[in-house]
Amino acid sequence: MHYDYDKFFEDKLKFIAENSHSILDVGGGHPFQKIMGRNKNILDGKDYKTLDIDEASKPDIVGDAHDMPIEDNSLDAVLHVYVFEHLHSPHLAAKEIHRVLKPGGYMLGIVPFIHPYHARKNGYRDYLRFSKDGLEVLFKDFKEIELFKIGRYFRAAIGFLPFLWRFRKSLEAIAYVLDRLFIKDSRNTTAGYIIFGKK
Repeated sequence: MHYDYDKFFEDKLKFIAENSHSILDVGGGHPFQKIMGRNKNILDGKDYKTLDIDEASKPDIVGDAHDMPIEDNSLDAVLHVYVFEHLHSPHLAAKEIHRVLKPGGYMLGIVPFIHPYHARKNGYRDYLRFSKDGLEVLFKDFKEIELFKIGRYFRAAIGFLPFLWRFRKSLEAIAYVLDRLFIKDSRNTTAGYIIFGKK
C-alpha cells in the first residue's frame, strides 16, 4: 500500500533531486532508499554526502549536526530523517541547516511526535518529540515551511503499543485505512511530521 505521507515524502525528495546538485544527508542515513526501487538513477550526477558524528557509520563527513563543518550558503539541499529527536539542542541544528543552505535551498526531514523511545545502548540518546507548533518555531527562519502528518490517531496509536512495535508494518496498513475512514479532524494527533522547507 502506498500511503499519502509516503507519497508526499517521495514527491518532495524527487523535487529536491531534480532541482539540487549538492545534497547533504544529516545523520548518515539514506532516505532515498524509499524510492530507489522505482528511481534507481535519482542520485546520478549529484554531489550527495552524508554527515554523522559517529565514525563507525562511515559518513562522508564526520561532524556534529549542532556545529557542522560546512561553509555558509554552500548546499542546495539538506535532508534529515529521524535525526532531530536524537539531538540535545535541535534549535542549534535547525540554525545550522539554515546557515549551510544557499538562498532558495531546500530542507526535507522527518520527525516523530507519537513514537516509542528508541535510544541505543552505548549509542545515541532519544531526547525529544515534536508538535506542529514546536516545528513552526524550530524552523521559523525558513521562508516557506510545509508540514505533512504521518497518519492520524490510529497510526499514532501504534506508538502506544510498544509490545506490538515489531509488527508495525502490518499494523500501519490497518491504521491507514482506519484513519481515512474514521478520523476527519485535521487537528487530531499524529505519529510524526514530514517537513519541507525553503530558505
